Amino acid sequence: MPDDPLALITTVELTWIEKKVERWLRFGRPVADTILDRQRRVLSFVPGSVFAFVRWAANEYGTVESHIDIVRTVGSGEDCQTVSCVQPGGEVLLHQ
Repeated sequence: MPDDPLALITTVELTWIEKKVERWLRFGRPVADTILDRQRRVLSFVPGSVFAFVRWAANEYGTVESHIDIVRTVGSGEDCQTVSCVQPGGEVLLHQ
């Protein structure tokens, strides 16, 4: 086990810029919620947590990105996949 328990934490950066960029949590239980500014915040999860992360973006012509990822956070030494805005990543259970 690492000396720093924060090394096991997975963070997810949420962004909300109305009608342009929306990155939000559909379900999950974070252990911490840090507000960075009016449009961004960071949620923290312990290993083994499961959450659904929605990513949506648009331009003047309409939707350019729409994804949902269901992710299980991983512990130290476990393999993980990269997911946009999720550090260090996680086990992707569903990507759509």
